Amino acid sequence: MAETEAKLKEYRKLVEEAQEEVAALARINYRLDIRIQELETQLQVRDARIADYQKQLQANPSAQKVVTLPQAGEEDSP
Repeated sequence: MAETEAKLKEYRKLVEEAQEEVAALARINYRLDIRIQELETQLQVRDARIADYQKQLQANPSAQKVVTLPQAGEEDSP
């Protein structure tokens, strides 16, 4: 009986550790999901800017010049 209780205690500890690990992985997954959403938004903004620049160049080919795009996180200055 004592052996069974010892095994039960050990199994409960293993279950608790596994639950803690699952919770930690869920937190990591949540943070990664948020980061993915941020990066997808940045890509959409970048793609929209590129499309806008291409339209401007097509509308006025004589105005072609080198355009310096802002780095990630920088504000677009007019």
